[in-house]
Amino acid sequence: LNVTMGNKGSKTKSKADKAESPAAPPAAAPAGPQELKFVDRFKAVHLYAIKNGYVSGFPTFQQHSGADGSVYGTILIKEGAGELRELEAAALNNEASAPSRFRAVHEYAIANGFSAGFLTFNDGGAPDAPIYGVCLLKEGMAEVELVANNAIGSKAEQRFSDGHKWAADKEGYVTSFNNFKTVQQEGGEKQLELVCIKDKAAEHVEVSLKTLLEA
Repeated sequence: LNVTMGNKGSKTKSKADKAESPAAPPAAAPAGPQELKFVDRFKAVHLYAIKNGYVSGFPTFQQHSGADGSVYGTILIKEGAGELRELEAAALNNEASAPSRFRAVHEYAIANGFSAGFLTFNDGGAPDAPIYGVCLLKEGMAEVELVANNAIGSKAEQRFSDGHKWAADKEGYVTSFNNFKTVQQEGGEKQLELVCIKDKAAEHVEVSLKTLLEA
């Protein structure tokens, strides 16, 4: 009787050979782009606006998920409604913080015949001599209203997202934002200034994060 032994070339397999190899884990889905923070979102929206024929723009900080990821609420300033300027620090009272510069650019706008203004954060200059990019809204394109101190959240993003919600049911306004300014009324009551941008000056659109990053 001839018996074929399980040496090299044999079809005989050990138990270890018969055990199935563990399946390779599925490939991880590519990570989506990271959400844009306050300043970077301003920069991206401004560049998107310029690329698409608008004067400037800013985010509402309202967003939702879409097919290509996050979708951002965006305000675009129409041609003829605003003007871009580059200002030295002295023009904004040499303010160091962004909230202080927001207040300063509004005051600069009013003093120079405009109705309002905001920072674009597309800045230049040197660290010891910064040049700040700003957008100034022409006369009649915006107006200021006072609201209760608790009507708008205190975080930077909420000053825009809550302002946008406030303006949603107001006739004639496309959006509004708090310019980081608080007004003390007689009797001690504090109110917030809302810069209310009129329909004729801007439009509200939704832009995906992916599209903003491509601008």
